[in-house]
Amino acid sequence: MSDYRSPFDTLANGALHWFNKEWKIVSFDLAKENVYLLQPPPFVRSTSFYGDCLRLQVLGGCLCFVHEKRDECLDIWFLRKTGESSSSDVNEQDNYDLLSWIKEFSIPIGESGAEPCALTNSGEVLMRYKGCLFCYNPQTASLEKLMDNEFGYVFPHVNSFVSLEALGERGSKFRKKV
Repeated sequence: MSDYRSPFDTLANGALHWFNKEWKIVSFDLAKENVYLLQPPPFVRSTSFYGDCLRLQVLGGCLCFVHEKRDECLDIWFLRKTGESSSSDVNEQDNYDLLSWIKEFSIPIGESGAEPCALTNSGEVLMRYKGCLFCYNPQTASLEKLMDNEFGYVFPHVNSFVSLEALGERGSKFRKKV
């Protein structure tokens, strides 16, 4: 295995997720304070990963298993209720028996370093690749460059009705430069 991200970087559905030594996924439910083991996608038990990159990520509100096969393709597996094919909130701790990994994307890449950022409303994948922002259309299996490397980093934003003031913030501690 060439690399994976820090163990506690994936928060999905109120739980932290990370890999253990056997490449099973550990899930810590923050509300219930319980630890669960999720099985990885089926290929994990029978594949050598030398040079590959594996990571957990949230896309479209779902926990995803991203498998970047060195200089070949980027496979994205979604953890979904059996029979579902679109994004939905899944509380994996309540229904382990109803969950399975579904490979929804296999994006051809010529070099390593592709990172999915988000899903669009039309089902395309926005991703950083070769220092640029790309969009992968699964209908046409095409990868389109949207921006050169001047865009910087992409951080998905999720709207919230939680007021910072209600959380104890009393105003900005930062001032705008004039």
